[in-house]
Amino acid sequence: MKSFILIILFVLVISCTKEVTLDLEDVEDVIAVNCLFTDVNYFKVLVAKSTFYGDTLDHFVFDAVVTIKAQNSNTEKELAYQGNGYYFDTTYYPKYNETYILSVDVPGYKTLSAVDSLPVPPDIKNVYLISTDKYDIDLPNYRYHDIYITLNDPLNTKNFYEMICFDLSSYETSFIIRALESDDPIIVKEGDQNYYHGPLLLNDELIDGRSFEFKVNTTFDINHDSVEWNTAFHIAGISETLYKYRKQEIRHNASGYALWNPIEPVPMYSNITNGLGIFAGYSARCFLLHHENK
Repeated sequence: MKSFILIILFVLVISCTKEVTLDLEDVEDVIAVNCLFTDVNYFKVLVAKSTFYGDTLDHFVFDAVVTIKAQNSNTEKELAYQGNGYYFDTTYYPKYNETYILSVDVPGYKTLSAVDSLPVPPDIKNVYLISTDKYDIDLPNYRYHDIYITLNDPLNTKNFYEMICFDLSSYETSFIIRALESDDPIIVKEGDQNYYHGPLLLNDELIDGRSFEFKVNTTFDINHDSVEWNTAFHIAGISETLYKYRKQEIRHNASGYALWNPIEPVPMYSNITNGLGIFAGYSARCFLLHHENK
């Protein structure tokens, strides 16, 4: 009887197999350029050709001419190819109050270009964490913790911020990004709450020039194997370019988690002329928050 069942299953599997030939239309390659630059690292630019999902071929571009010009100081630096699609010079760091112009020349393609600047670091007066007695309805072992931030926002300038929470507990070589939530009006106004995400975005339209305290929250497993938990909270001043990119990224990524509430994929924002990708600056500040597993 067992042999009979196995034979039937084998036949069923074989009968469901069919070779299908797809005649896909050829799509012209597009150059993608990516560089997120910050105040603590040198410029590092990735240049690659677009590819189909699942394609395992190496599409890195090794013969590009990549230059970055500082507009205000009128200086220019050509970045050398360092392998795996990356171009950089370990002596060339971005500076504040400077506008940078990226230019990428790839044989056979139009010149790619982009412009952005490095925002000043956020002026953070205080960050602290408080455990609450509230638990996640769907995950009863996860308790909410509130993170309070006091931000001094500069007057009469458009400022944009991004917040990310990392769980560092007992992880020597890795970390986990914790999803952040908030019911504060300045966060709710962003309209990102209905999308699956980890970071939170903020612009200063409602708090321009003010010293302002607001609250975000996240959850942690109460059965964690460590008595003392360590949480790294990053808040970054980001350029308007990166702000627009992150807004689209949140919505684009949400489409992959919308099994029961389908969301159409959102095209990614790009500031690369004649190509794809992003060239944008940010300045992050990190705070290590401690709390006991009670």
